[in-house]
Amino acid sequence: MPNSLKDRILAACKAENVEVIGELTNDPDTDGSFIAFIELRRDKRGYQRPSKLTLSKLSNTISDLNARIDFVLIQNKRIDMTSSVKTALEQRLPRLVNNVFINEKKSVFEVWIEPRQRLSEDEMRDVQSVVSELFSVLRVKNHRIIYTTSAKLPTPTSVLSAIRTLAPASPTQIEDFLKIKGFEIPNRIWTERMLDRLRRSERLLRLAQTQKYVLTLNTLKLLGSRKDRMSPDVVRALDLARRRE
Repeated sequence: MPNSLKDRILAACKAENVEVIGELTNDPDTDGSFIAFIELRRDKRGYQRPSKLTLSKLSNTISDLNARIDFVLIQNKRIDMTSSVKTALEQRLPRLVNNVFINEKKSVFEVWIEPRQRLSEDEMRDVQSVVSELFSVLRVKNHRIIYTTSAKLPTPTSVLSAIRTLAPASPTQIEDFLKIKGFEIPNRIWTERMLDRLRRSERLLRLAQTQKYVLTLNTLKLLGSRKDRMSPDVVRALDLARRRE
């Protein structure tokens, strides 16, 4: 029969078939708060194990023990920063955050937060607190939070226009083109999700051999054509000429 709080937490993890790697780590800033390192796996169907539902249920069970736990998720023997931050926010600030994208630039972790709606100042402070606490345990010294609601992100139309100019275009080429146009891009995962949404809505195609993207005929018709020097066709011709130089 487990007696200590740690023992009861570990027993709760075992009951949900969640294997903790190493020892539970105390959060030095908060009594009754712990960090658990969990290995993420994929089953035969490609589903995450333990699932988000399992981790959420486990978090609630541990809350009933008057304790709090954050999960640091390990994938392929590396800490999955994005999943760890997203899981912590979903558990401690439910219904606030839709998605998280992390990009490391010059030893600074950019944490892009996609909120479900525009957040108040208090809610943004709560988000900052959760991220800072988790990064403190992971010894991440430098980070900044960027909200997608205040960033100049590419719209679907701007992405399609870029592909029209560059086609066939790789994700890297699309990103570089959009950055020159003044757009901000959280990371490659954000780009690939945008491209996948456009592909599933039959607005573009991914070429099997090169994995590059082109527009569908219907999309080309919808975008139309301009007859001035800045039309997509003229820009495309100039771009092709530059590539040959």
